[in-house]
Amino acid sequence: MVKEYEVYLAGRIANLSYDEAMASRDKLIKKLNEVGIKCRTPMRGKQHLEDMQKLTADAFKNGLTINEVIQRDISDVEKVNAVVVLTGDDASWGTAGEFYWATWLSHTPTLVIAKNYVGGWLERYATRIVPDFDSAVQVLLHWKKYWNGEGVHDTR
Repeated sequence: MVKEYEVYLAGRIANLSYDEAMASRDKLIKKLNEVGIKCRTPMRGKQHLEDMQKLTADAFKNGLTINEVIQRDISDVEKVNAVVVLTGDDASWGTAGEFYWATWLSHTPTLVIAKNYVGGWLERYATRIVPDFDSAVQVLLHWKKYWNGEGVHDTR
């Protein structure tokens, strides 16, 4: 039996509205769910932020400490099969932290979606960089098969 394949959708949240933070995530979640790939996101369970025009750290914490918020993200990065980095136009410390944790500490494969140059660090340490969601879906399907399906056991 093939294990469920899950990805974590990292990407900018700070100083965006809830809708802005969820726009690209919602599109990718829909595409990935259609092909049987489950998604985790740091925005899950944050519906209390839906009416905010600008997400703040205090509102995002919702009674938790920042350590508790980040620990859930770290736990997600360690549990999933891959981390997808949604780059956006601006750098994000949170996304950088998630990328670092995935790449250096948990050795989780990272897929960066970027239309433009992403900088040396992402280029050097990302497992793969693709220009759009459709390309990302194809790569993740290949990874799912390679690391989680037919490629798991040698059947010779």
